[in-house]
Amino acid sequence: MTSTDLRKKAKDLGYWDGKEPFKFFKVIGTGKPFAIREFYVLNKLAPGLKLTMEMEELPFSVKADTKLSVSDVMALFRETYEGTPWDMTKNLMITVKKKDEAGNEITETVKSPAFNNWMNKFNIRTLVNELKPGTIERQRTIAIAGCSYSHVIQCRDWLPEEVGAVAWFSFDNPGQSPRIPIFSGTMSLPESFRICGQHRYREDAAIWAFREANRLSTVNWERGRKLIEPAVAEMEQKALSEMPALEERVKTLVKEGKNDEAKKVVTEYTNSFAFASMTRWQEIKRALWQMFGRGF
Repeated sequence: MTSTDLRKKAKDLGYWDGKEPFKFFKVIGTGKPFAIREFYVLNKLAPGLKLTMEMEELPFSVKADTKLSVSDVMALFRETYEGTPWDMTKNLMITVKKKDEAGNEITETVKSPAFNNWMNKFNIRTLVNELKPGTIERQRTIAIAGCSYSHVIQCRDWLPEEVGAVAWFSFDNPGQSPRIPIFSGTMSLPESFRICGQHRYREDAAIWAFREANRLSTVNWERGRKLIEPAVAEMEQKALSEMPALEERVKTLVKEGKNDEAKKVVTEYTNSFAFASMTRWQEIKRALWQMFGRGF
């Protein structure tokens, strides 16, 4: 969407010759029309195109080299570029002493557990770069701590509409939170979903059921992630493994003309999964307090 006279103004001002294709980022001079996130995802999906960050522009979209599963897409939402050249923690190595199997003391170089890929400029990132400029190169990761919510929409037109579409929904940081399947036939959600806790702390807001544990885990991410990441994978696998049985049940109900009952079934499942997820993250929060509460 643009002003109706945008091209005329650009031509009158000498920004555009009227012959080349009108490319906004070139004509208006706003710089490259993409950032690391766009490049990373498109390159990850279609490495055969050999895209680079040095290109003037990227395709608007790409066809993936291989067929994607919903799990593949959810994994992209969790990306922090860890293990790649854009990993913000790649230079944060420390030497630790430990004992080998024979009991001999050895030294090992490891990534500092005090750092994670969600450091912001107001805390440790600025301090480290003040001590040694250029140590941490800031990247806009796909998963960010300030996220309110995210969702992956999966549509299956071969299934009844009550269960055919599902929004894999998560609160807070996509790299740390589980995804709750919310079906197109879902009629209601937990009351805590109605309350916004993005800019203030509220125990009755669903987001804080996840945010407390997620933030606490970054006190020592090397240890905290051992609780968070397996729980994310477990909840994802639970939903995916239970989906076929749920779909079959809904198909049977719809075939029998019991559409309202079908909606009730998916509503109960979504709410049950949501409560189970929130309960699990509260358990993780308590485990993390036990782990870090004394400052260790």
